[in-house]
Amino acid sequence: LAAAVLAVQHFNERNSSIVPELADLAASSCDVTLNLTHAFNGAEMTSTAIRSMQEIGPPSCAIVGPFDDFTALDVSVLAQAHQIPLVTTRTYDLTLVEDTFHQFTSSVHPDLVSSAARLIDFLMDKGRTNFISYLYDFGSANFQRREALGAMFDDMQLDWFTSSFDAAVPSTDHTRSVLSAMAKIKNVGYRTIIISQLDARRSFQLIADAAEELGMNNGEYFYVFFDDAFEPNVVRDNTNLNITNLVAGSAWIMPPPLKYIPGREPTFDAIYMEQGKEFVDQVQELNPIEPGEPAYTKTNDTFFQSVPPTYGADLMFDAVMSVGFGACIAQQEKLAMGGGSVITGAEHQAGVRKVNFAGANGRIRIGGNGFPERAGRNDGTATWASVNTKWEGFQITDMVDPEMNNGS
Repeated sequence: LAAAVLAVQHFNERNSSIVPELADLAASSCDVTLNLTHAFNGAEMTSTAIRSMQEIGPPSCAIVGPFDDFTALDVSVLAQAHQIPLVTTRTYDLTLVEDTFHQFTSSVHPDLVSSAARLIDFLMDKGRTNFISYLYDFGSANFQRREALGAMFDDMQLDWFTSSFDAAVPSTDHTRSVLSAMAKIKNVGYRTIIISQLDARRSFQLIADAAEELGMNNGEYFYVFFDDAFEPNVVRDNTNLNITNLVAGSAWIMPPPLKYIPGREPTFDAIYMEQGKEFVDQVQELNPIEPGEPAYTKTNDTFFQSVPPTYGADLMFDAVMSVGFGACIAQQEKLAMGGGSVITGAEHQAGVRKVNFAGANGRIRIGGNGFPERAGRNDGTATWASVNTKWEGFQITDMVDPEMNNGS
C-alpha cells in the first residue's frame, strides 16, 4: 500500500527521481493524474478483496495489486465485467494474462513460461542436466507449470519425475500429504528437487519436517524453490533446525528487488525510507486492515525510515506507474486521431500494453514474449537471480548476492 501511495505522488508530481521517464511526461501535454480512492485487503488465498470491492459499488478507472493467483482471478473477472485495466504485481496463472480469458489484465511480473525458461537456464548453468524431480502443491498455476517444465525437459530429453501434495492434508495421508509426496521422490532417487508452493506460510514447514523425517536434508539433495516469493520473514520468523537444514545450499529463482542486484542503485528503497509523518498518515488513512486483524502493522511517525520495503513493494510501485503511463499513451493517441482527451477502459488497457519505462524493479514493458495475446511482463526486461540464504548458528540472517542476471 505504501508503495502505491508513493507511486501516485511521484506520478502526479512528475517526480523523476525513481522513474526517469516522468521528466519526459512533465514536458508533454498529458494532463492525467492518479487518485488512490480505495485500498482493499488482498489476503492471499481468500476472496476478501473482491467482496470488499463489490460492497462499494462500481470500481474506479483501474485496479492494481493482487499478489497471488487466487485473488487476482477474482479481481480480474471484476475488471473484465467493468472493462477497466487490472495490473497485477505477481501472478503466474497463464489464463490471467491471456486475452482469450482475461482481456483487461496485465502484469509487471513475468509469466510462468518465462520463469520456467529461466529455471532451465539455471539448472544448465549448475550442471543439473538430468534426473530432476518436481514437487508441487495442488493448484491451477502449478499444473500449468508442470506442463511448461515437462515440455522443456522432454525437448531436452531429460529424465524427470513429478510428485504433488496438498498442504491441507495431514502427514498420515499416504497419497496426498507432503510426506508421501517427498517419499515418492526419495524412492525414485532423483536428487535435484524443484519445489513450487501455493503458500509458503502453509507448506514450508511441512516440507522441512518431511525432509528431516526422510533424511533428505543431509546435503545429498539440491532444492530449488521455483516461482515462490522469497519472503525472508517466513523463514526468519519460523526458523528452526529443520528449516535451516532444508535451505542450506538451496536456491530461490526469481526476479529480485534491485537492491539485491550488484551494481544497481537501490533508488526506490532509499526514497521509500525517507518518508515521514505526513506519508505515514496518508497510508494509515487508506489502510483497510484494522488494529487486531491479521497482518495489521502498528506504525509511528518515523516508521518508514526504519522499516525497509517489503518484498513486492517495488512491483506495486511499477504497477501503479503502468496505469498512469498507459493512460497518457491512450490519451495522446486519441488526441492525435482527432478525438477527445477522455479515454475508455479499453483504450486505457491498450495503453498499458504499450508502456516502456525504467521502474523500481527495472525496465517495464508488457508482452512481446512470442505470444501477442499474452500480457505478462516482457521477458527481456526482467532481471533474474538465484538467491540463497546465509546464517549464523540456526538464525537465517540475509540473502546472498544473486548469481544470475537476465538468465545468463
